[in-house]
Amino acid sequence: DAESIARRAERAYARFLMEYLREVGRGSAGEATRNPLTIGPGVEEALAAGRGLVMCTAHLGNWEMGARALARLGRPVTIVAEPQYAPSWRAAVRASKRAGGMEVVAPDVSPRPLVRALEQGAVIGLLIDVMHYAHGRVTRVAGLDAPLPTGPARLAALSGAVLAGGTCFRVAPDRFASQLAALAGTERAPVRDADALHAACARWLQDLLLAHPGEWCLFRPFFEPAGLARARRAA
Repeated sequence: DAESIARRAERAYARFLMEYLREVGRGSAGEATRNPLTIGPGVEEALAAGRGLVMCTAHLGNWEMGARALARLGRPVTIVAEPQYAPSWRAAVRASKRAGGMEVVAPDVSPRPLVRALEQGAVIGLLIDVMHYAHGRVTRVAGLDAPLPTGPARLAALSGAVLAGGTCFRVAPDRFASQLAALAGTERAPVRDADALHAACARWLQDLLLAHPGEWCLFRPFFEPAGLARARRAA
């Protein structure tokens, strides 16, 4: 029930935070063994051909560990995210990410440099279960309405990059499994239809939330109230 899922999410977040901070403290030695990255069919071939990668993820499992695994692709990695964690930690966490090959930019960054970077083969990572991106669209997810960011779909459509979903889950004490899988056939060829790519992001998020509800660590409203959602649709 809802209370049980909420308590599982609380425990999942506490575990996530301790595991991530421990990893930051000890550096990258042995990380590939503790957190192997599995890449779906066609993605590595597309990257080898010079295409960029837009990776969607969500606040499930250990998303920070999943982001760290991206650096092993050997490409410049940019993470689009709000200011993170307690103010007293932020500088250290940001420095750790930079040392691990990741640059963090704010959600209101201009998309133009991101598109140019993707055209040159870069990797962009975004969390899509948030509400504060400038461009969003009310989208049906698991039977409810949510203002889902359109940024991942727009970036992939404009740049011709691979659009993918990424996850990282704890599989044993001090062991994780990160996965990266292409969405909407973008590993085969660029897809310029941003609406189709946005729909693929919504389906991916829906399947993820339904499969792992007790791992979803988002402690703020995400879905719109039913009355507001009905008013939006009527308008």
